Amino acid sequence: EKTVYFVHTIYNEGYTIYHKPASKERVMKQFDDCPELVKKIDSKEIRARDLKAVVNYYNAHCPN
Repeated sequence: EKTVYFVHTIYNEGYTIYHKPASKERVMKQFDDCPELVKKIDSKEIRARDLKAVVNYYNAHCPN
């Protein structure tokens, strides 16, 4: 069984959807409004491909 996670960010002019596998650079750019998360991804404390962990961290610690 394969699990696929989607990240949906709404912008003024539309939305972006990414799915697994995600590149480290793309994930860091997508969440650049949360420097703490970007630092954790860059240091591999949180793996960019683990989108569930990325989204959970963002929802719990970053501004909405």
